[in-house]
Amino acid sequence: MNFKSILLSASALLFTISIASAQMGQMPQQQVSGDDFTDQQIEKFIEASKEVSAIQQEGSMRMQQVIEDTDEIDAQKFQQFFQAQQQQQLDQVDASAEELAAYNQAAQEMMQINQELEKKSIKAIEGQGISTEEYQKMTMAYQQDSKFQEKINSMIEGQ
Repeated sequence: MNFKSILLSASALLFTISIASAQMGQMPQQQVSGDDFTDQQIEKFIEASKEVSAIQQEGSMRMQQVIEDTDEIDAQKFQQFFQAQQQQQLDQVDASAEELAAYNQAAQEMMQINQELEKKSIKAIEGQGISTEEYQKMTMAYQQDSKFQEKINSMIEGQ
């Protein structure tokens, strides 16, 4: 497996934190060690991560298409509106009513896509025989424990 694939897997690990958190509520931040997991659990985690990465890529393409299909705004304008909305300043953006309507429509479509992605990702995780809580703990260990991260990366490379 090449370096790009490893990075995609790692990004899927990070992406799924939000999915697992949404599924089970915000878990308190705790220190997790990679020593807490068996090789079998790690293999399931890696397979789930690959599936989630594919789901994430599909969703990213779908969301990009939503913006491309919008005549009134482009990706840059969408990003500008999104950032303004996150800062609760959308009403201060210089935009026409048509642009704002197009942004709102695109944002709603993206929220629907995101909900579908979350469901698919949870199904993929659980389909590998691990819970979303266990998956989240392994993701946290991957971020916090460099030895665990090295172990996972070498297992991915060995596949």
